[in-house]
Amino acid sequence: MPVSLHLRSRFGRRLFSRFLIAALLPMAVLATFSYSEMREQLMDQLQHGLRDDSKSLGMELINELSLRVDLLKESGAREIAGGASGFVWVRDERDPQVPALDADEARGLAAHGATVRLYGAHAPLFVVRRSTDNRILYGRLDPAALWQRHSVDTPYCILDKQQRPILCTQGLQLPVLDLSSRDRSLITASSNGVPHLAGHWSAHLDGLYGAGVFHVVTTVPAQSLTLPLAHLRYGFIAIFALALGLIVAMAASQIGRQTEPLDALTRGVRRLARGEMDTRVDVPGDDEFALLGATFNTMSDRLKRKFNMLRLLAELDRAVLGSGEPARVNEAILSGVLDAIPCDAAGIALIDANGSATYARARSVDGHLSPRLGVSADALTQICSLGVDEWNDVQIDVESLLSGQPQQPGRGALVFSVRSHGRLDGLLVLALAIDGRQDKEEIITAGRNLADRMSVAGSSFAWEEKLYRQSHYDALTSLPNRTLLRDRVTHALTRASREKTSVAALRIDFDDFNSINEALGQTAGDLFLIEASRRLESLMRPEDTVARLAGDEFVMLVTAMDDAERILVLHDIAERIHQLLASPVRLADRYVISQASIGISLYPDNSNDFESLMSTAEVALHEAKKSSRGGFNFYSQSMNAAVSERFELAQELRRAVHNDELLLHFQPKVSAHDGAIMGAEALIRWQSPSRGLVSPGAFLPLIEDIGLNSWLTDFVLDKACAQMAAWDKAGLQPIPVSINVSPADLGTADFFDKITAALQRHDLSSSRLELEILETSEVGAGGTVRTTLQRLRDVGVKIALDDFGTGYSSLVYLTEMPADTLKLDRAFIRNLAGDMRQQAIVRQVISLARSLGFIIVAEGVEQVAQRDLLVDMECDLIQGFLYSRPLPPDELAAKLLAKLPFAA
Repeated sequence: MPVSLHLRSRFGRRLFSRFLIAALLPMAVLATFSYSEMREQLMDQLQHGLRDDSKSLGMELINELSLRVDLLKESGAREIAGGASGFVWVRDERDPQVPALDADEARGLAAHGATVRLYGAHAPLFVVRRSTDNRILYGRLDPAALWQRHSVDTPYCILDKQQRPILCTQGLQLPVLDLSSRDRSLITASSNGVPHLAGHWSAHLDGLYGAGVFHVVTTVPAQSLTLPLAHLRYGFIAIFALALGLIVAMAASQIGRQTEPLDALTRGVRRLARGEMDTRVDVPGDDEFALLGATFNTMSDRLKRKFNMLRLLAELDRAVLGSGEPARVNEAILSGVLDAIPCDAAGIALIDANGSATYARARSVDGHLSPRLGVSADALTQICSLGVDEWNDVQIDVESLLSGQPQQPGRGALVFSVRSHGRLDGLLVLALAIDGRQDKEEIITAGRNLADRMSVAGSSFAWEEKLYRQSHYDALTSLPNRTLLRDRVTHALTRASREKTSVAALRIDFDDFNSINEALGQTAGDLFLIEASRRLESLMRPEDTVARLAGDEFVMLVTAMDDAERILVLHDIAERIHQLLASPVRLADRYVISQASIGISLYPDNSNDFESLMSTAEVALHEAKKSSRGGFNFYSQSMNAAVSERFELAQELRRAVHNDELLLHFQPKVSAHDGAIMGAEALIRWQSPSRGLVSPGAFLPLIEDIGLNSWLTDFVLDKACAQMAAWDKAGLQPIPVSINVSPADLGTADFFDKITAALQRHDLSSSRLELEILETSEVGAGGTVRTTLQRLRDVGVKIALDDFGTGYSSLVYLTEMPADTLKLDRAFIRNLAGDMRQQAIVRQVISLARSLGFIIVAEGVEQVAQRDLLVDMECDLIQGFLYSRPLPPDELAAKLLAKLPFAA
């Protein structure tokens, strides 16, 4: 309120001047006294702070002195001189260059075993008597290593007993100090020409070393005191100005009490004219001004509701035209209905095609929408029995009935029906008092407007949904059609480009669908396509799409595939599609079997948009039908070649098993100390007529895929035992042979019997066979695998823990494992010679294993340096190319016959 409005009268001006004088006079006295007291407190606080800082730094330096003395006592001259300890030199008492001690220092050395000499800027001298050998050591310390504290930001000085500077940082200059005085007032100093304030603390070392005193002086810039005092002055000025303003405001308030109602009404009218519909005026009393204020508030409320109703209707129009979602329309009404209509509560009941209903209340006081609740069938029947056609004024609390709240006495409701296409879709409920309100007609008109808008929106959304499904979904199978597939392919390609993944289109076509139509009729053909679409959907991942293009042609869109795994993923999907679509389909009273061909195209390998992806998949489909009906083909020749290669390799492997092309090679295990052959490991090889000697890495992954895991274990067991028996008959050294056993084989019920039978069949001692099992095998206490291994070990079969260190087993695993040998994985050996951390790990593993009674075998040893380190670590056996590659049986027999140690 402008001051000039309240100073129009002589009384107002006189009262205003006296008010100022009465308030300002005591405030000036109080300000002067407060400033003086606060200045003294600031100086005292700064003085104590500097002394505490000096003491803290002094204690830190005393601790550093103690650390150096302890270091000198515990270490020899050669161990610390010139090192990171900071000592310039360390000498024995017999050294003629050591200085003589004065009486105080000698007494301190005798009494405390150590003394210290601090003299100006000279390097500190430490003299200690070592307790271990009673020798006296002298150590000269680099002053910077002791006194320099990089953690102290402000300038400081270290003075000796005669106040000679030991160290002063940042150009700090001090006056002559009276350190014996008890006066602890602030000291004026300077650092590089900048004024500083200083405080000090004296460190007496008599109790520690019998001699030595230094003084610590710490400083802060002088502005640490002057700046707060300046702020204090400015603060008092600001407070004075604030107080003056407060006095003026209070005087103006007192003067203007009588004109305030008129001013409030004037402001309210102006705000209302600017469109601020929440405007209300508060005019207390019972006079004409109060009546005028109440009338103004009533008018403002009505205008606000009208404005909110217009805004709500506009929001509904935007929701209908923009979002295309019925929920958005209902949310807009529930958010704004209480602002637009003067009712006690409101809500919307939605009724689905099955006659079930849910109810949501309008926005609560805190502005949040309540969750949608189910409506009981009895409540819905009771409400519908009231005869709601267009709208109805009912005498029960319908809003509480729908929301599950207790009935509120004296409250009824206005219920408006929401219909689309002749069906009751919902109810708009406005709760208000039964005894009526003067603006009830206005409420009914507003409710009917909202219900009509909801009906129009429902009809519009239903029509849009129908048009969308007709244009984007297949009418027969309800699968996405070509239009919707195009959109999803476009989105999938965009995402794949961003995330660097692959997308594939599998184009699927039945080879003999026309015969189904011709033989059984089009209705049967339609039923067949519906069942085919259902089966394809069951194979689809959540992020994929199955669409029908035309006739019997479908497309499966597979997205978000990693480049490294996409071929296997697509191969698996195509196989499952073939299996599922090839199963019989029941049509009427008969079963029909058909097969489908599949063409596969990939993004980004073969295409970069929808059309090219579809066309390349179609070319691949034609190639699949041409080459072998009922198969699948990749558009990319390189990928197709990879799949074909894998298929051909699997076929050749089956023939290899049948033609006995698999054989064993044996890699010797050599004593780490003398090179003697102590055993061998049997390793599977494939001697292919067309491919030559095939590495196990190329064909072992296929063994499981073609179901030959168990056969391979039996084969290796029998061949290894037979070879040992043949070597025995030839009179060769009887070495043990180890074979690898998969975790799956260990869990079979007859594994123990299989092992013992093989040994008996070839007349071999149980100690000649060693089973190598992976660290990841499940051998927990009480398990079947552990029981089987323990039984084998009890009869003499050796158990080796293979590839140790590559799994995630705890060390407790070693105590539970019924094993005799631990094989260090080649990953530990590869960098052993040049990696100290690897050496430390291997050394500890070997030490631990030996303490538990294991024999240690190191795999993959290829260098002499690796061998030498393992020998030093007391490894027992070595296996690797340093001594021998895996050998055919006759070459290993020749080595055994020669009985010569291997030379690395």
